[in-house]
Amino acid sequence: NDDPTAATMTQYLKDNQFDVLGITEAKTWIDNSTTDKPSTSVIAAAMGYQYSELVEFPGDEYHLAFMAKSPITVLEGLKQNFSHSGAIAEIDDVIYVLCQLNPFSSSNRENEALIIKEKVEYYGASGKPVVVFGDFNSLSPQDGAAGFHKEYNCSCPNQSCEWACKDGKIDYDPVNIILSANLTD
Repeated sequence: NDDPTAATMTQYLKDNQFDVLGITEAKTWIDNSTTDKPSTSVIAAAMGYQYSELVEFPGDEYHLAFMAKSPITVLEGLKQNFSHSGAIAEIDDVIYVLCQLNPFSSSNRENEALIIKEKVEYYGASGKPVVVFGDFNSLSPQDGAAGFHKEYNCSCPNQSCEWACKDGKIDYDPVNIILSANLTD
């Protein structure tokens, strides 16, 4: 592929090896490719990861992928009541919740965030650390408190900013709901 963004990301990941990487919108990826679509394991190896798992849902092109330096055990996929999806994996006795929340509706993200919160509390009860990551499609309350959103206009034309707003204000509830599961951003 001649995509400079992919090459830049691959180089960045080679130079900055994270123990675990979560990928959302792995839309064209497949496991163990025998076609012209990229194989998750080949992509992971190019980025320096020995282990990878692709989480797919029938009829949904928005796959999720875990990559890690250690073996990955996928515990469950989250699709019911999600616009896109989520997945939960265990790697080195840490629970990872990878999610892609609804990109268009703040109220739908709140519902998805409640599911994430329930899963964090359930898996956290085991005493294992839980990490939530991915694409929240939400603005962070910490960024808002730091003044980064003071110019954001929730009254934009054609409701083009409604993805981030509720009742004319920035909706920080999706992130706050997830953080309320005893998590720290």
